[in-house]
Amino acid sequence: MQQLTPHDGVDQIQAMMWKRNMWKRIPPKDSEPSVKKVYSDGKSKTYHWIPYHLQGGIRLPDEFKRLKSTKEKKDYNMKAIKRENFKSRKQAFIKAKTAYKACISEFSAL
Repeated sequence: MQQLTPHDGVDQIQAMMWKRNMWKRIPPKDSEPSVKKVYSDGKSKTYHWIPYHLQGGIRLPDEFKRLKSTKEKKDYNMKAIKRENFKSRKQAFIKAKTAYKACISEFSAL
């Protein structure tokens, strides 16, 4: 018998939630309406099919606006920017470290 760890329990809960909400991911057929009323915990919820997400949701499909991809607009390389930021931070750290060592050596000489 295999003993379950807390992480395994989380995986089982996530799998259970995925199966429970699987109906939201099935698109309506052509003859079915794109609106579905669901009763849960004594409350009525209206789910709309959202083509952008390819699943049902409580919000209206008009509230979702498909944003254009910004990847084409970026004319710079994020890795290069991160590298420059790292280099500048590293240089600042080295300067601060040498200043700190100088202060310590002056203080210990007294």
